[in-house]
Amino acid sequence: NWLREKSICLVNMQIIIDTGAINEIKGLYLDRRALVLIYSLDNQLLIEKLSGLLGERLIRFVAINESLPSIEYVSAMRNQIWQSLHRDTTFILAIGGGTVLDTAKVVRFSPSIGIELDEELDVPVKSSRNPIPLVLCPTTSGTGSEVSSTATLWNFSKGSKHSFFGPTVVGDIALIDPELTMTLGPIETRNAAIDALSHALESIWNKNRNDETLRLAIEAARLIVNALPIVLNNLQSLRAREKLSIGSLRAGQAMSVTQTSLAHALSYEDTLSLRLPHGEAVGRWLPVVYHNALSSDKTAARALSEALGSSITSAKEFALWLESMGLRTVNPYKSNPTIQNRMTQALLSTRGQTFSGELHFG
Repeated sequence: NWLREKSICLVNMQIIIDTGAINEIKGLYLDRRALVLIYSLDNQLLIEKLSGLLGERLIRFVAINESLPSIEYVSAMRNQIWQSLHRDTTFILAIGGGTVLDTAKVVRFSPSIGIELDEELDVPVKSSRNPIPLVLCPTTSGTGSEVSSTATLWNFSKGSKHSFFGPTVVGDIALIDPELTMTLGPIETRNAAIDALSHALESIWNKNRNDETLRLAIEAARLIVNALPIVLNNLQSLRAREKLSIGSLRAGQAMSVTQTSLAHALSYEDTLSLRLPHGEAVGRWLPVVYHNALSSDKTAARALSEALGSSITSAKEFALWLESMGLRTVNPYKSNPTIQNRMTQALLSTRGQTFSGELHFG
């Protein structure tokens, strides 16, 4: 089976990617009981399957029904969940998209007495913190959260994005099962895949890249660009969804080393002000960032050519490819003072400073 990978090591976690990988749950942490964070309680087939796999070890299901994890929501959820957890006898199983997985990566740490969650953000989690075991099962092929040591939280009232991060934040086990993505609709599938593609490309036009991250990013982009149109034409194509799952994993592995870059820095304002789904918000900026990287970074240009192939050789072709799937993009060739100011400011941000190219307006 070309898909099967059974013990990929990343930092201190184990990754199992395979069709049917969810069945591995039955043999994990046999001496502990499981609290399951899940994206919805409406998927009865999945609820029944998980109940059967866990048996008497199941504590209960908790629905994480926010579209994006806010600081207030995750803080309240953490306080609630720890009424059912014990550090020595329980573990968390998180199954869902990026919001569920990021929420789980925070709530696996017990609340600190006298310290609010917003005081724990944007600084590394102390190595002395001892989280309970965490198993992450993505139901989308996009966020890369299952292999990331960062959880993204939002403060919508203040219009700001924050990070809960550190080596101990990454989960213990990632179970990546392409069959879990089969129920996604076309818009969810597209947005998740574009998010994954952005992770691959942002790892290419990145000052923190190395030979290994370039290899992973190129493989990821090739798989996603090839498979996404096939899946959107046939949502039940398991073979193509397997490719998206591998592509998302590879992109996440590259991103976990390089971090994201300019397109992500540009996307945050659109997420906050327009409440655009993350994949759509970052995707609309990809052609213009691609255009600037292509013209100013020879190493990135070579890698992008290898990654995107003959079907996408210019920013115009990239924009048309995205727009053919219904995603509006920022025109890479027509600039205005507003766009120039946004790009200049984004370049100064933490994420923007990783961009390996230069900006050219006109």
